[in-house]
Amino acid sequence: MHNAKLTPTLNSYDTMICVTGGFTIGSVKDKDVFVKFEKMDKMNFQSALLTAHLAPKFLDEKGFLMLTGAAAVFQSPANYAFAYGMTKKATHALALHLDESVDIPKTSTVCCILP
Repeated sequence: MHNAKLTPTLNSYDTMICVTGGFTIGSVKDKDVFVKFEKMDKMNFQSALLTAHLAPKFLDEKGFLMLTGAAAVFQSPANYAFAYGMTKKATHALALHLDESVDIPKTSTVCCILP
C-alpha cells in the first residue's frame, strides 16, 4: 500500500478557520455522560485541536487563526449542557495558549468567537 502525504498547493495560508461544532444537553450525573462528552470532544475540541496542530506548519506570518468557542461558558455554569460546556472551555483554553505560544508566528492573530 502506498503512503499518501498531505501536500498543500500553497506553502502557507493567511487564514485558518475552524467552525465545526455540536451541542448536547446533559448533566455530569447522566448515565451516558461519557458518551456525550466523547461526542462533544470530537466535534468541538478535537476539530479545534486539529486546526491548532496544523497552524504551525501552514499559518502564514501575520496570519489569522479563528476557533469557535461559546459565550455561554462565561455567563454561568453550563449545568444543562455539561459535556458541551467542558469542550468549549477547553477550546477557549487552547486559543489562549496559542495566543501566547511560540508555536505559531508571533505576528499572527488568534481569535475565539463567541456565538
